[in-house]
Amino acid sequence: MSNWEQCFSDDSASASARKIADRLIKSRDFPKQHTLNKLYQLFGRKDKLITTLCIEIGTVIKNKSAKIVQVIPSYYQESDHCEKIIFVICTKASLSQTELGTIKQYTHKIRPIGKYSLEGKTVVQNKLFIEQNLSLKELENLKKCINKHADTLLSKHRHLSVIAPSPVRSRQYGTSKACIIREPCIALFIHTKNCIPIDEEPFNDNYEGIPIDVREGGFMTHGLEMGCRIGSTPNNTVGTLGGFIEHPTYGLCGLTCAHVLLNDTFIHELKENGSIKKWPTFHPYQDVTLLGDDDEPYVIGRLVHAVYTQGVSDESGMEVALFQIQRQHPNSGIFHGNVDMRFNSGKSHEVSVIDDVPVVKLGSTTHKTIGRVIMKEPAITVRTKEFHLKAGSHIITLHNQLEVIPDGSKFSDCGDSGSLVFMKRSDEDNEYICVGMVEGGTNYGTSIVTPITPILQAFGVGSFKNFETANLSKDLKNVETRITNTIESLESQMDKRFSAVMDKLNEMRNNIT
Repeated sequence: MSNWEQCFSDDSASASARKIADRLIKSRDFPKQHTLNKLYQLFGRKDKLITTLCIEIGTVIKNKSAKIVQVIPSYYQESDHCEKIIFVICTKASLSQTELGTIKQYTHKIRPIGKYSLEGKTVVQNKLFIEQNLSLKELENLKKCINKHADTLLSKHRHLSVIAPSPVRSRQYGTSKACIIREPCIALFIHTKNCIPIDEEPFNDNYEGIPIDVREGGFMTHGLEMGCRIGSTPNNTVGTLGGFIEHPTYGLCGLTCAHVLLNDTFIHELKENGSIKKWPTFHPYQDVTLLGDDDEPYVIGRLVHAVYTQGVSDESGMEVALFQIQRQHPNSGIFHGNVDMRFNSGKSHEVSVIDDVPVVKLGSTTHKTIGRVIMKEPAITVRTKEFHLKAGSHIITLHNQLEVIPDGSKFSDCGDSGSLVFMKRSDEDNEYICVGMVEGGTNYGTSIVTPITPILQAFGVGSFKNFETANLSKDLKNVETRITNTIESLESQMDKRFSAVMDKLNEMRNNIT
């Protein structure tokens, strides 16, 4: 009889069995998978001994390779409804056969970071999803339910990343009976489907009578890739310069996402300090750099203001940063590398409902792309997961965001965070107006966009810089200058002619005398 088999001698979770288990754990003597499942059935999932044992085994597995970033002890249900333990192993690179051999004694599932099943993408590209839009009443019901339960769900399920209203449900994905049906529901995107963390309960089948649809997926902020438009060299962070505003205190400023210019430490400080951080508290990481074609950083301004808020009720969350432009001041609303689009008016879409019209964004990575807003109102909740921090920590949560599905392969990608998203007005002007800012993207092909109005309000302005007015003022100034110069020239000529006439008269007078 093995050491661990002694725990089952009286077929009950007795005090003696618990004492044996505690002693074996302290001596670093861990059971094999079969025995671990028996202990799970004996003591129960919620028993502290089982949680401790699974965490310790997870640590042993993680130490088998530097490529393993995190191990998530979990449980799953077999066809006979018998729960068993499985270890979800998150990796930053493929494990070798030798490395796999060291962990084969435990039931596990390898999950490369950022890689998920194709279920989420399959759903949003399905004809039924595209054509069967939610009615306004259905959307309002789903949005109300999400706003009510989002915080609780996020607190109880640390690997939940996206909460989104959906007009369809995906059924039995990965089997021969897989199908997508029209049924309004709440889509919950998690790290690994069918594997529930050992210390968490399963999701309810429904919330407020609204069914759920669990899919694999995650939300990732764009950035952290060299070659992007702007960034912060000391923080090694990059992204896209969005628009320009005339700030009442700092003057002409540029706008982008906070994670483009702040590192993880500053993001945490931002959350702890009332969600607002102002210059000079960014020192010495205040320089904002422009990255040219040769990627040589060129300082164009300094970080002066950052705001982070999750959003509550009907309010949209945001994580945005403002930097004061000190060099290369813009003189028009042109876009880098694009000659057929301008944003001179500085106008934004103030209505919360987005019409079913194409939207366009210009980012420093994917440049000009077109897509459409899936839901007419901000209704999606997202949360990032950063594996390089302590295991399982989540640093950004945003409620009531917009979700955009691309017309092509991608609407945005890494380096596009901070890009502005536009739609054309339906009036006679047919001009572009801003509806939001690209925050990041999902693994299933959609982009997350923060509504623009609350962002502008956070910085005490009502619109972006109006280059039409600025250029008109400049033109008027030029006209005024030209008129002034003309008048001065005429006056000078008149003075000369008057002097010539007077000289002639004096000459004539002298001749008479």
